[in-house]
Amino acid sequence: MIRITEEFLEQGKSKRGSWSKKQLALLGVTYPLKAGWKERVLGQVISEENATLFIELKDKHIKPEPQDEVERSVVTSPKPMAWGEFNPDLTHSELTQVMIYTDGACLGNPGVGGWAALLIYRSRTKEIVGSESSPTTNNRMEMKAAIEGLKALKRPCRVQLYSDSQLLINTMNYNWKKKANQDLWHELDELNSIHQVEWIWVKGHADNVFNNRVDELAFQAAKTVNS
Repeated sequence: MIRITEEFLEQGKSKRGSWSKKQLALLGVTYPLKAGWKERVLGQVISEENATLFIELKDKHIKPEPQDEVERSVVTSPKPMAWGEFNPDLTHSELTQVMIYTDGACLGNPGVGGWAALLIYRSRTKEIVGSESSPTTNNRMEMKAAIEGLKALKRPCRVQLYSDSQLLINTMNYNWKKKANQDLWHELDELNSIHQVEWIWVKGHADNVFNNRVDELAFQAAKTVNS
């Protein structure tokens, strides 16, 4: 038999500083815990088999941390390059996988606007930006960013396009009714038929470094119109 001591209890404590219900049951303790339970078990004895099991159950009740489905990359300062360097190498039969992050901004709605797209191919990135001095809207700038990002691809590609515009993503995914900006929707439909595009919504102004980058670029582009 094994005598229960403070040292024995510490051996069975999980890395989070707790014990599981199964461990407590081996000590004769019921859950939920009541004050003074440790003092009541100290000095008592349990079988060697149960003592061994008590230690083995140490971290069994802790669930593993959830892992992101897609490994995130962090780009703090995209490497500048000539546009020709970025063009995907399509020497194989499969379509090249490219990620595009897009965003639009408007100073006033309507007002002067800016848009930005960040293209990612393997370890290379390319930023493109633009602005409009005529009164425009946030929605048009969001759409323009996606259009210009896709138009920058010289050949058909498999694209994951990320935007924080629910209007853009849901319209392309679920065929929401296109009430305005028919000219831009027509362009998007054409480009969508050329490339295999997966339209993905990403939460704006959060912890996504790519989305934050295009948000900054689009806002800067809009500000240059006034300056």
